[in-house]
Amino acid sequence: MPAGFRYRRRVVAVAICLILTTGPAWAQDGGVRRFALFVGANDGGTERVELRYAVSDATRLADVMYRVGGVAPRDAILLENPTPTEIESTLGRLERSMQAARSDARRVELLFYYSGHSDEQGLLLGDDLLPYRSLRRSIESVDADVAVALLDSCSSGSFTRLKGGRRTQPFLFDDAAEMTGYAFLTSSSDDEASQESDEIGASFFTHYVVSGLLGAADSTGDRRVTLNEVYQYAFAETLSRTSGTFAGPQHPSYEIQLTGAGDLVLTDLSARTAGLTLDASLSGRVYVRQASTGQLMAEFEKYRGQELAVSLAPGSYRVEVRHGDQYRSTDVVVRGGGETTLSELDFERVALERNRTRGDEEETIRDRAMDALSTVGSTTRAAFGGSRSTVTPGGTRPGGADLVREPVVVDFVPGMRWYPQPSVAEGESIHNLVLGVVAAEAGHTDGVVASLGLNLGTGVTRGIEASYIGNIREGRVQGIQSGTVFNIHRGDIHGVQASSVFNVTDGNVRGVQSSSVFNLLDGSVYGVQGAGVLNAVGGDVRGVQAGGVVSIASSVSGLQTGVVTLSREIHGVQAGVVNVGGSVRGAQFGVVNIAEEVDGVTLGLINFVRFGVLDLSVVLDDRGLTRFALQHGTPSLYTIYELGVQQTNLESGDTTVEFAAGLGTRVWNGFFYLDVDLMAKSEESGDNAQTAYPSVRVSGGLQFSRRFAIVGGVALDGRLDWIDQESAAMHSGSSFTMFGDGVSVYPHFFAGLKI
Repeated sequence: MPAGFRYRRRVVAVAICLILTTGPAWAQDGGVRRFALFVGANDGGTERVELRYAVSDATRLADVMYRVGGVAPRDAILLENPTPTEIESTLGRLERSMQAARSDARRVELLFYYSGHSDEQGLLLGDDLLPYRSLRRSIESVDADVAVALLDSCSSGSFTRLKGGRRTQPFLFDDAAEMTGYAFLTSSSDDEASQESDEIGASFFTHYVVSGLLGAADSTGDRRVTLNEVYQYAFAETLSRTSGTFAGPQHPSYEIQLTGAGDLVLTDLSARTAGLTLDASLSGRVYVRQASTGQLMAEFEKYRGQELAVSLAPGSYRVEVRHGDQYRSTDVVVRGGGETTLSELDFERVALERNRTRGDEEETIRDRAMDALSTVGSTTRAAFGGSRSTVTPGGTRPGGADLVREPVVVDFVPGMRWYPQPSVAEGESIHNLVLGVVAAEAGHTDGVVASLGLNLGTGVTRGIEASYIGNIREGRVQGIQSGTVFNIHRGDIHGVQASSVFNVTDGNVRGVQSSSVFNLLDGSVYGVQGAGVLNAVGGDVRGVQAGGVVSIASSVSGLQTGVVTLSREIHGVQAGVVNVGGSVRGAQFGVVNIAEEVDGVTLGLINFVRFGVLDLSVVLDDRGLTRFALQHGTPSLYTIYELGVQQTNLESGDTTVEFAAGLGTRVWNGFFYLDVDLMAKSEESGDNAQTAYPSVRVSGGLQFSRRFAIVGGVALDGRLDWIDQESAAMHSGSSFTMFGDGVSVYPHFFAGLKI
């Protein structure tokens, strides 16, 4: 096995710990409760060019605030291309939720963000206009202790000048004490255009706001980013970046009226679940990009002598540092529940490429370029009837020597080569075909490595690596790595890694990783990971993770299946017998579902959502039945079980027992709430056994606290006349018919308490 070939065996433990990680301190009960409305509108009407990044800007900011900004997904709404009515009605919904939260929270805050078209009058939503006066009135009327509004659109500075007052210094006040008031930040002045860029894949203003919130604006180094720091950072960066564009410089604006003591903290990096720390040795302009897509996630200036923390979602990233004419980069995997530190020694210097960038209306050469200087030498030597040509796949090796092609190699065991005799050090040659009897050892390969025993090697394989027992490699595989028993790999897989027993990989898989027993992956999966027993991923899964028994990942964007599934973040579907998720944005389907919070649907026999619906009610109905009902799941869809008991005859001891199960939804949530449930009921009374019949339950209540409410409502039991249904429910009280007398409905009223 190559020296330094180490594998992190903490994958399972770390992934499970991630499930239990809680959010920032201010999000806990009794602290600050932060609500948010994120609006992205690419469509500004028939007379304007459709924007490219307004919706994605809103999504990016929302993701940051979910992770490190104290905003729980249950307290946030993301609107894409809405109408003015939808924005105002959504603000009304948030206001009702904020009123209900006041009983548990010390302070309630509202964050409003808009990215899209606007003019001097207001927001342009399709062919509709939402006047600034109406929007401002709606925001100021929300019963929030602190309201913060960020507008990224043309002429948005008009929004801050409606009262005719002058702007005060942006000295803001925080979480530590009582604070009230508002803060309005806009991307431009009242007569300027706000700009977006194809190069960064976002608007300039939002890009630097997001970079600042992730840590770039943390000027004090306390790992807490305040609104004051974000504004100053976004103002300086936006103005600097737009000074040379076709549309001209863009000056962010503000109006702030806050009273209190301390700084208003927007993001808390000390509570982040994953991220990078750049140590004091680094300096220069830093760009953090997603490794898979190249999307620019953060951009900032790093000064020597200071340590800088940046919050990132678990995954693979390329970090680039530019200082003058020097350009250095490195690839890094950020894992959930941990912190990755980079120093100057972790970066390799590479040549700058000539790059043409394009903004919304700009076409400019941004970077001073250097032409890569590489000399491809050419040597010939007679070698077993053939010739060798010097090649440079992707450049020369780190030591600077060229890679020498050896078309065919036959090994008996490593160190005992049959053909040809080695003339260069292993790792400096590139092979087309490597064959092993007991074992084969190969460096860089463009072709096939195959043996009856083991394949060992370092370097890049482009093609197929196959063995009867297993493959052990340190490097990158682009193609197929297949072992009958196992594959152990340090590096990235671009293609397929398959074995009959297990795969252990220290890097990322972009393609398919498949085994009959288990897969352990310390990086991320971009594609499919399948195993008969266990899948464990320390990073992200973007695609499908399918385990016969257990699937574990830090975060999943796609589908995760197994008997037991564990993931801290779900953006898609989690389907198993037992599902455990932290933040779920999508759906959970299983027998038992457990989650911290769900923005979507959770469906199963038992659903426990910490920030969801978990209500037990005790009511008495007009038939004299005492009913116990358990509702558990999310407000949009929960499971309900109900048990009704009545002693019908004291002398004989006859008892009526009624059981119901079904699904429900909370159509109104606040101090007054309203539930609608669809259930199947079964009743047994004395010798009379009753088959299932349908029932609709409509109930409402006054929610005095999170765990106490007065409940009342009506249950509409249905008798299907073409089925012989005999029960006490069908012979008590009045009824009415529906569907041409085919269905008889028996209403029963109830009232009680919810705890």
